[in-house]
Amino acid sequence: VISGHAGGALLTLPRERRTLLLSCGVDQARALPVGRRFLGLEPETFFTRYLVGKYKAGALLVGRDFAFGRNRAGHLDFLRRACEERGIPLFVLPFVSRKGHKISSSALRQLVHEGDMPAAAQQLGRHYSITGKVVHGRKLGRKLGFPTANLSVDARKLLPCGVFAAKARLGREVFGAVVNIGLRPTLKTGVRELVPEAHLLDFSRDIYGRELEVLLLKKLRGERKFSGLDALSAQMKKDASSARKILKFYA
Repeated sequence: VISGHAGGALLTLPRERRTLLLSCGVDQARALPVGRRFLGLEPETFFTRYLVGKYKAGALLVGRDFAFGRNRAGHLDFLRRACEERGIPLFVLPFVSRKGHKISSSALRQLVHEGDMPAAAQQLGRHYSITGKVVHGRKLGRKLGFPTANLSVDARKLLPCGVFAAKARLGREVFGAVVNIGLRPTLKTGVRELVPEAHLLDFSRDIYGRELEVLLLKKLRGERKFSGLDALSAQMKKDASSARKILKFYA
C-alpha cells in the first residue's frame, strides 16, 4: 500500500487500514514509509527499486486515477508499459459510486465532519469508528451518575463534534453507548482539543488502560454549554434514553 497524507484528519489510521485489509483475507499488509525523499523518486526508480526489486510484485492493483512518483508522473500509461515489459499483471479498478456520485475520501470527511453517520456508513460499508486507550479523567461523569471512558486517540484521527448513539467494542464484547466528542464547555476544562468520552449503558466495570472502539451510529445533538451540572445531568439522561431507542434498530 502506497499512501501519504500531507495534513488534515484521517478517516482511517495506518493501523486501522492494516486491520481492515487483513479482515478481507489479505495475508500480509505493509505500508511504505512516506517522506520527501521517497516522494521525490522518479517513477522508473520507484518501480524498479521497490515494486520489482524489494517486493517482487506478482501483480498490481490500482485505481483509475492512481499516479505516483515525483510530480505524480507515474500515471497509468507508464504503469501499463512498465508492467507489460516485465510480465506483471496490472488490474485497474473502477471508481466506486453511489447514486451516480463517486465515493471519495474528501466527500466522506465532509459527511463525518457534519455528523451524518448513516450516510458515512453507507459509503464506507461499515460504521465510522474511533479507537483509543481508556485513560483517567476528572471523574465528573461518575459524580453525575454517568461514568464515562475517556479515550486517548491518535491526533491524526478525524473526530466529529457532538453527542452520538454508538456501540462500544471492548475486546469481543459489544455494549450500547452514548459518546460525546467535544470541548466540554459546561465543565470549563480549558481544553482546546476535541475529547472523545463514552458512557457505556448498563456497564460498571473498571476498564482503565484497555483499548475501546466506539462505532458512531447516529448523531443525537451538537455539543452545547448548559447552565450548570444539574442541567447537564438532565440532558445526559435524555441522551441515554434516545440512544437506547436508536440502538434497537442496530441490534
